[in-house]
Amino acid sequence: MPNSLIDKLTWDFIHERQSVDGTDYVKSIITKLEVILSKNVSDSVRSNLKTALEDLRKVNLNVIRLKGRVEELESENRELNKKLERLKVKSKSTKEE
Repeated sequence: MPNSLIDKLTWDFIHERQSVDGTDYVKSIITKLEVILSKNVSDSVRSNLKTALEDLRKVNLNVIRLKGRVEELESENRELNKKLERLKVKSKSTKEE
């Protein structure tokens, strides 16, 4: 069982979903922290929550950028594999002649 707030948030997130996506996870934590922030909390807790939210928003942007880059690289990889297969076929047909 989870024993800290972040463990509980993570546990709840994973058990609510079939597949885990990085951006969805970060957004989920941001939402939960915003709810906590809207409640009556001490100034030090509020300050820490605001800092955490700022950092999580930056993390979310970086995760989004990384996902985009991964998609680009996967696309490039598919194209390179297609080219490789064409070259193999061409090489095989040249050897047969």
